[in-house]
Amino acid sequence: MDKLKEKVLKKSSGGFFGILSVFIRLMGDFIAIIFTPNYNMIDDLISDLGVGPGAIFFSLGLIISGIVSIPFYISLRNIFKIEEINENLRKTAIVFSGISIITYILLAFFPSDPNNMLVFVMHGVIGLISWLTAAGYLALYSYMTIRYKESSKFQGYFGYCVVGTVILFIFTWIPITEWIFTFGVMSWIIVISISMIYDKI
Repeated sequence: MDKLKEKVLKKSSGGFFGILSVFIRLMGDFIAIIFTPNYNMIDDLISDLGVGPGAIFFSLGLIISGIVSIPFYISLRNIFKIEEINENLRKTAIVFSGISIITYILLAFFPSDPNNMLVFVMHGVIGLISWLTAAGYLALYSYMTIRYKESSKFQGYFGYCVVGTVILFIFTWIPITEWIFTFGVMSWIIVISISMIYDKI
């Protein structure tokens, strides 16, 4: 696995995979919305796309973007491999990001279908785990960025703002706030990815 990681990341920056994963997710959502004419971002949760006419596109977007994002998170882990950072802190961020990616992909296999209560509940549980662990790794990486990366404080503060949008959605459960935090995470990935490409990481 380590050799495979090295080969993949030698050929291209981890930032490229971050941007690609965002593009794939956006395309999956966009096509799913086109095939779901009654969908409204103000009133409907994102998960509703997983049970509509465009469900296959939404699910494929989750699966493919999740897999493609893995090299991005590997590169992100390597950025903070420095002596000043507590190893337990770094490992916790890695674990959170790993769980978040896995559960993110699993959401495609457990759609928010109210007609199947078991699958519906599983979707809710998996979604909550994905959101909470995403907030966890965003907060940890943001802290490490502000604390140890003098030239990247904007990225750290921006990450904290994204964490705020995740918390806002969890406590309000308003559909538009879910879109806000989703776009927030995507924006964070793009900001970090551009930095990785610039620094050739």
